Amino acid sequence: MRVAIIGAGPSGVTAIAAFQELKNKGQECPEVVVFERQEEIGGLWNYNWRTGVDKDGYSCHNGMYKHLWSNGPKECLEFPDYTFEQHYGEPTCSYPPRLALRDYIMGYAKNAKINHEWIRCNTMVKNVVFNEDTKKFEITAQDLASEYKETFDHVIVSTGHFSVPVMPDFAGLGDYAGFTMHSHDFRAAESYKGQTVVVVGKSYSAEDVASQLHKYGAKRVIITHRKVDEAGKWQPTGFHWSEGIEEKALMKAYKGNTVTFGDDTTAEVDSIILCTGYKHWFPFLDKKIKLECKNTVWLPELNMGIQSKQNPNLYFLSMQDQFYTYNMFAGMAFYARDLIMGKLNIASPLKDSDGKEWSDAAFVQLFKDMVTDADMYGLQGKFTECLMEATGYGKANVNPKAFTAGINKTFDEWEELKHHNIMNYRDYAHASLVTGTMSPKPTSDKAWLNNKWEDDIDFYKNMHK
Repeated sequence: MRVAIIGAGPSGVTAIAAFQELKNKGQECPEVVVFERQEEIGGLWNYNWRTGVDKDGYSCHNGMYKHLWSNGPKECLEFPDYTFEQHYGEPTCSYPPRLALRDYIMGYAKNAKINHEWIRCNTMVKNVVFNEDTKKFEITAQDLASEYKETFDHVIVSTGHFSVPVMPDFAGLGDYAGFTMHSHDFRAAESYKGQTVVVVGKSYSAEDVASQLHKYGAKRVIITHRKVDEAGKWQPTGFHWSEGIEEKALMKAYKGNTVTFGDDTTAEVDSIILCTGYKHWFPFLDKKIKLECKNTVWLPELNMGIQSKQNPNLYFLSMQDQFYTYNMFAGMAFYARDLIMGKLNIASPLKDSDGKEWSDAAFVQLFKDMVTDADMYGLQGKFTECLMEATGYGKANVNPKAFTAGINKTFDEWEELKHHNIMNYRDYAHASLVTGTMSPKPTSDKAWLNNKWEDDIDFYKNMHK
């Protein structure tokens, strides 16, 4: 049996680790081939100064920018079988910089003893077709030397969904005389020092880009979006922004550098950054097996959020809009592995820690009934709990029910902190849901808003000292 894993970012790494566990235990393991377009594993946590196209002339996959720090507690993404404390040798602050999060996923890979000979870096998958005669997938790949084809019995797609921007049509924006780009090409907030910048959007990218711009010296930041209440009246996000950041109804007209907003106010604007999200984009998949979906916390387009409805031997990891990340990715990876190995059946309901059955239809109903953010991470928490129970992943380290309940509570704390002061929530601390250890807080001089230039791993390890 041959299994192809497309993408070696965080979810791809967990898929490699899941199969590697079989090898480590001396159990039957298929031949695994990993196709990774970048020079090394790590996915979105790898920084690349390039925008537009990469060094090989393909569209630039990564949208990582300088000085990015986690916008969620590390305790909510912690692997149950590999803690941050284990990785760093001591408790560390709850909101790591990019390099520390990348280092953690690398540590997870090393701890899992993944076989790097399985991984083909600098290799792009150009086409995946299922041959109805042979009942196998035919993959066309391109490395630095040549294009070639290979066949596989199963395919796991773990390419992520943060590489192809959504570019809405703003009527008249072509008349704007300033600089316009999508946040996928945003690289350094200090480039906008002294500017008036419009940030379009109201989700996580808009929050973080706006905060970064303010932190690094933008004169004025205007967040513009189309959020409305039940009556259809525009309303702000509810965050308490620092002076210099404001919200306005969605921009609607442009002349020279003048931008007019939904409330008919105007501003002279130097730059516009579109934080308008990303597409789920799989150009390498044949149309017969291509996943077409929106960015939602549960994907009804997949069986149990993971298996293609067009082909039962095709799996997708981490394609949901995410509250849960690393630990859910691992649960999904181990579930996909056990489905491939015939240990589990997709038609059988999952069970939570209390023995309650959760069918695909039950998760879809939970998804349809969602109203609040708590409902959203509650759904992903229940899914992760069920995945851990089904596969045994992490059960030697935590009780899945208590683990995910603790993560949900930490998300509650995080949301409250953000709404109290979105500019300093990263200066607070949370407890590990694996070890129980309370993380330290950074010292005041190393608080997020005060610290502009230090974001390496050594600095992170000593933020509280």
